[in-house]
Amino acid sequence: MPGHWLYRYFPELPALERISSQTPSEIYVVLQEQAFTVKMTQQTYYQPVAYGAALKMAKQRETSPILLRLNDSDYLTGLKRLEKDVEGYSDSALLPSHICVSEIVSRRSN
Repeated sequence: MPGHWLYRYFPELPALERISSQTPSEIYVVLQEQAFTVKMTQQTYYQPVAYGAALKMAKQRETSPILLRLNDSDYLTGLKRLEKDVEGYSDSALLPSHICVSEIVSRRSN
């Protein structure tokens, strides 16, 4: 989701995700091709995160599969970007962010 805060600081992530996972639309098509009746809904939510919380999460790279995909140089560059922004705000100031939730329900057609 391009509006997620991680992508602002780690711009390499979207390309890595496209390589390693299928989009909801691709999953939808695969299920249809396998004779499933498919219903898909997607909703986008504005979900800001506190700058302090974002920095804490970003520093816990070992617990984040998405951050582990980055090479060390890209990770450290992104972390420095975030740290620089955090300096300009209080820890509780909100960093704009969006998430997208996709729900796919399928049933085998007879």
